[in-house]
Amino acid sequence: MRAADLAGGPATDPGEFRMRNRPVAALVVLLLLAWAAPASAGRWSRAKEARRAQLLGHEAEHVESSACAEDPEGDSVDASSLDGAAARKAAAGDIVRWCATYGEELVLRLKTASPTDPREDPSWMGFTTAVWLLDLDGDETPEFQAEFGYDWESGNLGVHVLRSTGEEEVRCTVGAFFRGGELVSGKIKRACFGGKAELSIGAGMIYDTDPEDPDAPLTFDETDFSLRVRGTEVEPGTAQRDVRRISGVSRYDTAVALSQVAFPDGALRVYLVRADQAADMAGAAGLAMEGPLLPVPPCGDVPQVILDEIRRLAPMEIVAVGGPEAVCEAVVAQAAAA
Repeated sequence: MRAADLAGGPATDPGEFRMRNRPVAALVVLLLLAWAAPASAGRWSRAKEARRAQLLGHEAEHVESSACAEDPEGDSVDASSLDGAAARKAAAGDIVRWCATYGEELVLRLKTASPTDPREDPSWMGFTTAVWLLDLDGDETPEFQAEFGYDWESGNLGVHVLRSTGEEEVRCTVGAFFRGGELVSGKIKRACFGGKAELSIGAGMIYDTDPEDPDAPLTFDETDFSLRVRGTEVEPGTAQRDVRRISGVSRYDTAVALSQVAFPDGALRVYLVRADQAADMAGAAGLAMEGPLLPVPPCGDVPQVILDEIRRLAPMEIVAVGGPEAVCEAVVAQAAAA
């Protein structure tokens, strides 16, 4: 796993500030009075929202939880060795604590036995990366992961969030920090990982002990999913979800666009389905896990966009769905010759 290149502006922490002058007592009173009015209004607003939610049949809940979990020190292993030997120089890659704060947004933290600043530790030039694993349904299998990395060209720290299914598509990127000896993510919006109210979180870290030596060991440490946090409940009908559209100028172009998203590296099998019969397309939908469904005319010339996609996919087998009346032999021959 490589630490991803991260884009964005320099990571700054607007929450850090320093008190320069000690206010006098009168100023303190004025500040307290100024604070009390909006706070009182906020309480009235929350009470009104709670009454509205109760009338609609659900409870409004404003929750933010923070929690940490501990990982044993000295349990990292040499990822370069098949026998799992104890890692050398592993303290900087040995996770001892990981934390999360979850409300309407998620903030993640991680600390190692010997914390190092990624902007000063040359190991981050190699394979070094830290990962938080997000389990949404409690089965200890992560659906999403948040990868912490450092871009040496821009000098920026950041976190990429992506699905834990092997796909490389980044759903969102936030800034990050090294603060108080911890790796800290910026605020990750709920829509980035599905918006579940409860999360179980694990962590992992790969540490490159010497990025200039290809034979130097990579140490690896991972935790369980014992860290569990609960955020603000999302009211029915208000959940934020990513929405996108896959389309083309014709049904043929749309099918090719879907194929390219689902099978970016090619497919072992391609299914030819009669384009002018929706029932044939629907009946063959269950096959789409093994290869794309590509619409073709029942007979005649196959559109060039379909032939080009078959060539890109380089399948070992082409399957015509239906009899010769649905997909004639001439169409199958064109597809086979693509």
